[in-house]
Amino acid sequence: MIEGLMIGEVSKIDASEGTVRVFFPAYEYVSKDLPLLNFEYNMPKVGDQVACLFSKMGIYEGVCLGGFYSKVQQTPENDERIFKKLLKTTGSLKYDDKEQTLTICAKNVLLKGNIKITGDSEVETLRGKKITAPIINEV
Repeated sequence: MIEGLMIGEVSKIDASEGTVRVFFPAYEYVSKDLPLLNFEYNMPKVGDQVACLFSKMGIYEGVCLGGFYSKVQQTPENDERIFKKLLKTTGSLKYDDKEQTLTICAKNVLLKGNIKITGDSEVETLRGKKITAPIINEV
């Protein structure tokens, strides 16, 4: 009987409903659609290792708690002073507390709304060209 904390592998996602089906190899069993306990929209990928919690009603009452780090899914960084959020396939947000630096990695970055920069500014292109300005005056 499936009850309590169980470790499995995501076998199917329903992105519109926020649910996953999870395969439990020890029981050779695939769960029904389980709600993903998440306070942000970030669906796991098929094949991700996840922890699930089931009530005494077994397979009929459960929730997917989400992924965790292990030998199967290793941490993206190795420093407790770094916060890193992986954004699906290649994008990421990284904050280094020691350097007090926020790094945004994405093919394209779109900023909407008013933008205010306080402090010195530097822009560097992929071709190595730099634009620096301690003060940018209105034209």
